[in-house]
Amino acid sequence: MKTGKEIQAQTRSLQNVPPSTINDITMTLRETYHFSGIAGCSISSTGDIILTDIVHYRMLILGEDTLKSDISLSFSVDCACVDDTIVTVSYPYLNQIKIIKVSSKTVERKIKTAGNCYGLCYSDGYLLFCEVGKGIQKVNMADYRCFTLVNDNTLSEWSYVATSKDKIFYTNKSHHTVTCCSLAGE
Repeated sequence: MKTGKEIQAQTRSLQNVPPSTINDITMTLRETYHFSGIAGCSISSTGDIILTDIVHYRMLILGEDTLKSDISLSFSVDCACVDDTIVTVSYPYLNQIKIIKVSSKTVERKIKTAGNCYGLCYSDGYLLFCEVGKGIQKVNMADYRCFTLVNDNTLSEWSYVATSKDKIFYTNKSHHTVTCCSLAGE
């Protein structure tokens, strides 16, 4: 048989905390870095910041308070984290995407693209990228098969793509636009 205190301890709940608004968020500057030529950025699930530097041909991986890694690359534009060990990098003038293992700084695989590829993002087992004159392409990372998700023959160089929940957002530099569509490409 349970005592009153045991029952009270089992049924006690936390008091509701009032919901916060965006106005209640306070930003704190923790670190300042000075780089030139940063074209791409991705954040890993562990909080590392991955940057592509088009001036010095490298990928930088920033930890909480330090530069964790500096990986030499040829001219690359954007990057996307697949997980905490793998980063994809776009090479528009080589018409390819390289899958790089961060710990060994080695290329694990190359994905050939039909045209110049710029912005990248990874979402739920798929890599999305902007292909100039064609649109948003989708690569299944299990078998590396690629297909067109969004037809946009006006997509220009320096276009970027991002996902949020069930939406895709992509930019078109030459038209100065941001387009939103579903993950199904509609």
